This record gives sequence, C-alpha cells and structure tokens, in this order.
Amino acid sequence: MTRAKVAIITRTKDRPIMLERAINSVCSQTFQDWVMVIVNDGGDRTKVDSLITKYRKVLKERVKVIHHEKSLGMEAASNRGIIASDSDYILIHDDDDSLDRFFLEKTVSILDSSIGSHFGGVATKVTRVIEEIEGDKIIIKNRDSWQKDLNSITLADMAISNKLVPISLLYRRKVHNVVGYYNENLPVLGDWEFYLRFLSEFDIFLLNEELANYHHRLSLKEGIYSNTIIGGAQLHYQYDAFIRNQLIRKDLREGKIGLGFLVSIARINQVQNVHKQFETLHEQLDKKYREIDRLLNENKKLHNPQFYRIIKLIVELDNILKSKKVVLFGAGEAGKLVYHIMEKFLIPIEYCVDNDRSKWGSKFNNIEIRSPETLLKENISDIFILVSSSFTKEISQQLEDMGFIDRENYYLLF
Repeated sequence: MTRAKVAIITRTKDRPIMLERAINSVCSQTFQDWVMVIVNDGGDRTKVDSLITKYRKVLKERVKVIHHEKSLGMEAASNRGIIASDSDYILIHDDDDSLDRFFLEKTVSILDSSIGSHFGGVATKVTRVIEEIEGDKIIIKNRDSWQKDLNSITLADMAISNKLVPISLLYRRKVHNVVGYYNENLPVLGDWEFYLRFLSEFDIFLLNEELANYHHRLSLKEGIYSNTIIGGAQLHYQYDAFIRNQLIRKDLREGKIGLGFLVSIARINQVQNVHKQFETLHEQLDKKYREIDRLLNENKKLHNPQFYRIIKLIVELDNILKSKKVVLFGAGEAGKLVYHIMEKFLIPIEYCVDNDRSKWGSKFNNIEIRSPETLLKENISDIFILVSSSFTKEISQQLEDMGFIDRENYYLLF
C-alpha cells in the first residue's frame, strides 16, 4: 500500500452489508488520492476478504486489511489503522456511515488552501439517515439534518457535548503528534474525548454543506447492527461522567485551569439553562391553563372531558407546535375535535393526512387531506404530527416504519 493524500480508516465487525456500502462510499469519491484501511476488529475474516476480492479492480492497491483475532475496541481499531497508513490527512469512516461523492474533493481543497492552513481539520454538516435492516438489505426510511443549527466548532461548545461525528471530519495527521491518539480505554465517547484534546490545540473549519451521512437504526436497541449511541445510551451517560471526572482530577492534581474546569463549568451552565427553561415553561403553562379555564367558563361545549384532556396535551406541546409545521393524522370526528382546539390556540395546521384514499385531495376545515406517503417527502426534523385518530396502534407502527419517533416527531392524542 502506497502513500496517499488521505487515509480512510474503517472499523468493522461482522457487518458485511454495511462494510460493502462503506467501500462503495469511498470508491465513488470524485477525489481519488486515498488509501483505505479496513480494521476487522474480531469479526469473521472470510466475509471481509471476499468483499476485498469483489472490489479489487476498483480498490486496486489502495486498500489494506488488518484482522484482529479478538476485538480490541473501537478506539484501538482506529489507532491501528492510523499507524498502519501513511498520509497527510485522516478520515474515520465507520462501516455503517457514508459520504457524499464530493466530500473528499471539497474538504481536501479547504485544507490545501491558504485559509485551511490555519486549521487542524475541516468538518461538514451532516445528514441523519433513518434506516432499517430487512434480511440482507438496508432500507432507507427517512432523512433529516443533524445538528442543523451548528454554525462553528468551538471548544466551549464541545465541552457541553459532542458536536461532531467521525464521518464528517477530515483532519491533519500531525494532530496526533501533538495531542496523541484515541483513548483505547474508552468503550464509547472516544471521539468526543479526542475532539476535546484536538480543539485545545487546533481549530476546525466548518463547511456549511451536508456532505456526510450519519446512519441510525432507531428500532435496534441491541445486536451487531445497532448504533452504540442508541443501543448503549446508558453507557454513554456513565462515560460522559467518567471523562469529565478524569479531566477535572487532572486539573486538580496539576493545580491549573484546563479542560477539566472547562467541561465542569459547561455541565453546570447546561444544568442551569435547563432550570431556566423549566421555569419559563412553567410560566407559559400557567398562562395557558388560565386560558383553558377562561375557555371552559365561556363555552359549555368544552366541558366534554375528552376535549379538556386534549387541550392539556396541546398546551404541554405548545413550544414544539409553534416551532414546527404541524400535520394532523386523521380527518374524522377526532380530527375535527383537535382542529377546533388548535384554532382556539392560534396554532396553524399545515395539512392533514388520512389512510382513507377517498378523502385524498378533498378539504378538511379548509385544510387539504393528503396521502400519508406525503410525510416521506418532508424533512423529519421540520414537522410534528398529531395523531387524531382512535387507530393509534396501527398509525403508530405506520409512522415508526417511516422513521418517525413517538413524542419526538409525533404524538398520540387518543
């Protein structure tokens, strides 16, 4: 394997269908001066080797495979791949993620430029891809923007929580000479801990284009195809505390203000902000409940217990509903009830969807009724669905299959 401009490190273990997608992701790049190091961390070597053989004509001599007899962990796999390669730049391309074909061309161009010389790396904006595994196929359910409000990469923001995913960051190899390699003692959050050290010495340029795809399988909480951030959420909480504690202890031992104090202050401020948000929400709820009482006193029709319960739910969802496009799922009598409440609180409804084909194209209180398939065309993070139907179990499953999450992207009102 020869030297290249970019070394792409791919960690994998017994996920051949994802590894094949990752190989295609790399081979399809418009920028071709790369080497790919595949680190098989304790998985079946036969399946990995067969994929290399299948793509040998495209990969040519630009691939190196490292087989670990036993799993050494994600960060050890990254380090072995980095050390085994020779390049100016490095990209950690996990086997379950993918790239836009212009990712390397645009990020390398920035680092090679005079402006890029001031930065240790360049990150792009990220698209989250919701997918499911069906047999030996990957089924894409939906896409939305990940960290879409991110405008820059700062050490202060990183101290609060991780703002990057490995697939989105191309960085200079020399960073490791200054801050060291990935911490092999961390089973999760090794990337975040590395980024904290990275940003303590170097800046990261943010390219405002979604050129990296961060794939999530929300329904899988365990197994080889689950995401660690989803399947191992509790482990993330534990090691978030572990990393913060390790850093503050180091500062205390050395008698200085360093990363430990920064991450501790960030966590304190984060908690205080949550408290402030809670107080603001409490004030808003009080105001809304007073409005409810006024409505109940003025309109006998609203004494229907079902009506009152839905009003309370709408009040609790008020901040979400006013920041997103609201869609009703269900154009029957229940939908009319919800519409009347939304009208009272001046919350507009974008449109309505219904499984009854005979209703498609007609109007519902001057709101168009569409097919549920319309939802697949939406950016999942931009809309919120209120399920105004008694068929809650069936509709909930239908929405989950599309990639929507209960209480995050939709709410069952009945």
